[in-house]
This record gives sequence, structure tokens and C-alpha cells, in this order.
Amino acid sequence: MALAARLAAIATPLVTTEHSSHNRRRRILLKRLDGWMYRRYTDVACVSQAVADSLGSWIPEIRPRLSVIPDGIDVDRFATAKPSDQNQLLAIDGPIVMMVGRLDPEKDQATLLRALRHLDGAHGVLVGDGSKRSELEQLAARVGIADRTHFLGSRDDVERLLKRAVIYVQSSHWEGFGIAALEAMASGVPVVASRIPGLMDVVNSAGVLFEPGNAEELAQHLRALLADPARRAELAKRGRACAEQFRIERTVERYGALYRETCGVRRNPRSPAAR
Repeated sequence: MALAARLAAIATPLVTTEHSSHNRRRRILLKRLDGWMYRRYTDVACVSQAVADSLGSWIPEIRPRLSVIPDGIDVDRFATAKPSDQNQLLAIDGPIVMMVGRLDPEKDQATLLRALRHLDGAHGVLVGDGSKRSELEQLAARVGIADRTHFLGSRDDVERLLKRAVIYVQSSHWEGFGIAALEAMASGVPVVASRIPGLMDVVNSAGVLFEPGNAEELAQHLRALLADPARRAELAKRGRACAEQFRIERTVERYGALYRETCGVRRNPRSPAAR
């Protein structure tokens, strides 16, 4: 968009949203191009403080243009959903530990599977699809939990599936925000998440954090929670309260305020149109 606007000599202020703390352009050979592109924007909204910190470190001169507007969700959709039919979850007999997300390297479902091998009777349910599915299926067989690991693929009824989970896990190596964990919190499911920027911005003290890639630590947390219904209920309560802070209506309001401010300061030195 920035390049198209420049080529067309458009003077309209530009606003973009940065969603991730990682992207493939962040290589030294592309840094000048990235810097040129981001300087075309009047404002850059970042979905979390972690994303703002990452982008500001990469291109320090655009820090004054950065603002944090967290992603939002339809809280009521997840809070009031009816549980899915048990048959849709293969009539699983045992506590369900669920994770939702692409089956890609950065999500690291492998750590969850390695943790599950230490939890007798618990079932892992992975919702989503991606490049690592075959590898993850092989891992489940190799560590002896193929009969307790269920790959549901991409679904459009996640809010109903979450109601069947006893614990939700987000074992990602990196996240710009962690919207799947937020949806689990809104659903009243206790969350265990990797201790990484982005996820920490969302989960914080409303869940349990573990070092990314540490299957043994994850297994310890899961074992303790499975044995402690009162602790799970307390985390669920905290999660629901936390999710209220991320209602989509608040996100819309904050974007509206940003757009109004941006359109009202076209001659501000921050605007590309003024340079």
C-alpha cells in the first residue's frame, strides 16, 4: 500500500496495522526497504506492546508513529457458546487438553504432544491444519499417544469445541498477540501458555506460563491443573475477566479514534504528505 501510494503521488495519510513480532522481511538486506516503507505511514497500529517493541527496535526512527491497539474478539460468541456434540469429538473418554492454530513450526504443537506422554488418560485435541500435520501425527505415534491425540483439521465451530476442553494450551515459539488463547479465556477454559512476548501481553496472571519448548515443565503444570478443579475454576474466572478487556467493540473505538486523529493532522510533521 505504501509503495502504491508513493507511485501514485497520493497525499492521503496512510495507517497500517502490524500483527506480528516476526516477519520474513527482517533481514539486513531488506532493512532499508522496510524503513522506507514504514516511513510512508502516518501511523502504525500494533496489536500488542510486544509487536510495537519489536518493530521499534527494527526501525527506531518510526517509534513516534507507533501506537498499541490490541486485537479484539466477540467475547459473547465464546462465552455463551453451547458445547459441541460429544460425537464430534470422537466420543473421547477422558480430560481434553486442546490447542487451536495452524500446524506450522512457530506454533510448536510438538511440545504439547511430548508433554501429553506424561499424562495418563488425558487426550490432546489439535484444531487446525498445516505443513507439520504429518510430522505431528508421526510424533504422536512415536511417543505412544496416537490413540489419545486427535487431529480435527480446520473447523468453523471452535467456540463450541472449546467448551469441551478442560485445559487450553498455547505452546507457540512466538505470537504477535495470541488471539486463540484469548478465545479460550473468553470460553472459560484455563490457559497454559508459553512465556513469550505477545502471549504474555494477553494471558499474564490470568493463566499459567511455561518456558517455550519445555515439555517437562508443561507436563508438570498440566498434571497439577488436572488434579486441582478449584485451581482450574479460579483460572477460568480470571480468564473471563481478562477477556472482557479485549472486546471487539473497544478495538473498533480505538481504531476510530486513531483514524480521526490521523485525518485531522495532515500537516503534522509526522505525516508523509508534509515531507
